[in-house]
Amino acid sequence: MARWAPIPGTKRVARGEENTAAGRLQLSAEVLARLSSLPPAVGDTHREAGTRMLER
Repeated sequence: MARWAPIPGTKRVARGEENTAAGRLQLSAEVLARLSSLPPAVGDTHREAGTRMLER
């Protein structure tokens, strides 16, 4: 059974299908362990002006 959820910014059905296909991926234990061992992201992702706009 297909489950659908809106993805903000998706304009075309084909893109929505492409985006939701990720839910069917199965990662190996090795890949999951490698991803889990990555350090957390740090630092600013937006300049100060961009951050103010996002916080409105």
